[in-house]
Amino acid sequence: MADAGGAVVVEEPDFSADYVASTVPALAADGDRLRAMSEAASGLVPADADDRLARIIAETAR
Repeated sequence: MADAGGAVVVEEPDFSADYVASTVPALAADGDRLRAMSEAASGLVPADADDRLARIIAETAR
């Protein structure tokens, strides 16, 4: 996902409240970048992935 441009990867040692505070607001305000990330991600994940996952979980729980 990240290689395609649809996600941002943060290594665990770097992930902190300070990282989030310094990164997320700018990302959330950058509509062009969010649209580009959305387009990149949409080609990688089936549109009904959430329904498929829910069905698998429900069937497994039976």
